[in-house]
Amino acid sequence: MLLTFFACATGGSTDGREPTSEDTTDGTTDATGLPEDTAPEGAFLDATYWSLSARFAVDGVTGRALRYGDRDEGLRPIAFTVTLLTGDALVQGISDETSCSATFETDGPLDGAQWAPDNGGWIGFDFPLDGNVRDRCRFYGLPPAFQGELASHVQKWTWGMGLAPLTIEVEDALRAQLPPAQFDALAPFVVGGSVHGDIFAQGTGGDPYLPAGYALGFEVDQSFVLAESAVGDPVPLPAELVWADDGRLGTGYYEVTVGFFDSPDLLTYR
Repeated sequence: MLLTFFACATGGSTDGREPTSEDTTDGTTDATGLPEDTAPEGAFLDATYWSLSARFAVDGVTGRALRYGDRDEGLRPIAFTVTLLTGDALVQGISDETSCSATFETDGPLDGAQWAPDNGGWIGFDFPLDGNVRDRCRFYGLPPAFQGELASHVQKWTWGMGLAPLTIEVEDALRAQLPPAQFDALAPFVVGGSVHGDIFAQGTGGDPYLPAGYALGFEVDQSFVLAESAVGDPVPLPAELVWADDGRLGTGYYEVTVGFFDSPDLLTYR
């Protein structure tokens, strides 16, 4: 079941936080074969929900997903993230106390997937899950079904995310959960987000495509480095520039969010 709860991001982090040293890896691996992460040991995480997010740049000429960058850190990889959340996250927000995540990274490029236009979306990308993995959930106690980690369960499924027209349901959810002034400021820039995965058809033969998210685009220069305003903030792409009349996606950096689903144990069923 998909819950109509959404949290807006403003660039730089797929889980609603600014990147920190806890989100890095030193390149070594442990007995699980996963890279060691510098995240600290944590308390038990009573996973009640899960959400999805992705970040990538798009070349509007080729229709490919690419790495993106900023002026301080250089190019960053394309990333797909699954986040486990406690029930308190819906009230308290996303933090280290209410969530943990597994992020899968690739340098790309990724070609557009046919499932997006087949379902009325603009563009979508299938994410390879065999590259760099940062499984921060290994540092938290998890429900027994996860056997102490998240990444290997995510890798049992196929995952894609993309951009699509904003649905009335998502717009209404954003309008209901944001203060009027904040929604009015967001409205010129927000577009729809989509997810495509075989987990959504598990046991039901249902549709693996869900246009149930939102996305924000940001301007980039010719090297796919994020453009900055006079005060150093990312420059958002107006919604009308995200999808052009000639049927091409605007060149830019994009963050896509779909959330929240209940029954996170579903991730472990395969």
